[in-house]
Amino acid sequence: MSNSMRDAYERVSRVEAAREATGTGFDVVQLWPELFTGMSERSRDGIRQAVAANWHEGWTPDRAAVTDLAACAKGEISREEMLERALRRATEANQ
Repeated sequence: MSNSMRDAYERVSRVEAAREATGTGFDVVQLWPELFTGMSERSRDGIRQAVAANWHEGWTPDRAAVTDLAACAKGEISREEMLERALRRATEANQ
């Protein structure tokens, strides 16, 4: 299998894994709907899939992280600010 075919297969696998995760009832939009008001369904679905994919990798999302993802998607904070906040939370958790 060529590298490009393998990459495409892995992308499809990750998308399918994300869909399976959100189908199990672990849906951050249902869990914290107030964070997603005023957001398009496409943006909500993007966050669902991103969270699900990372959940499959062992990450347990919390409200603070999902709040920042939603705020970034709505343009309320920059991507850099979102990443700085995530790093700050990770550093605090490891102290």
